[in-house]
Amino acid sequence: MKIRIRPNCNICLEEERAKGNDYDLDINKFLYVEINEDGIYDYVCEKGHKTYILIGEKLFETLYDLGAMALSDGYTREAVSNFATSLEKYYQYISEVISIHLNIDQQSFLESWKFVNKQSERQFGIFVFYYLLITNECAPKLHEELRNFRNKVIHDGKIPSFDETLDYGENVLILIKTTTLKKYMT
Repeated sequence: MKIRIRPNCNICLEEERAKGNDYDLDINKFLYVEINEDGIYDYVCEKGHKTYILIGEKLFETLYDLGAMALSDGYTREAVSNFATSLEKYYQYISEVISIHLNIDQQSFLESWKFVNKQSERQFGIFVFYYLLITNECAPKLHEELRNFRNKVIHDGKIPSFDETLDYGENVLILIKTTTLKKYMT
């Protein structure tokens, strides 16, 4: 899947600034790039300068967006899969953020995460206890019926309706929004 980004050449920008000129940004120019996991895209301008463009979305955000796009296009199974994977990557992201907050060596964290990388229930368990450590509260979770719904779609081949998929996606988003830890980690 491709996304549309606005390319800017930082080298051209600096050259124009050095000359005392404004950089003429063409706001109607877009670049279509294949979405990737790291959000880094390279671009070569008309003058031949190679520039890198960084999209600041986390992987869980990109996966959620892909789920929303799939749902918008009518691909309900793909949407559920993307929403579910987004939630799993969110658990990993939050666990990593908390480990940094707790001064855990990041190489050790990543090595340890390899043991649970393909096991969503264990990832959730790690998230639950990290959340408890930081907030002193039990972490919220998706309702049992939504977890069963996800499993039927992913493992049993269920083709969900638009409304079921929308409900699942909304609940994943609510869970992500309600478990952000900004107020606890300042």
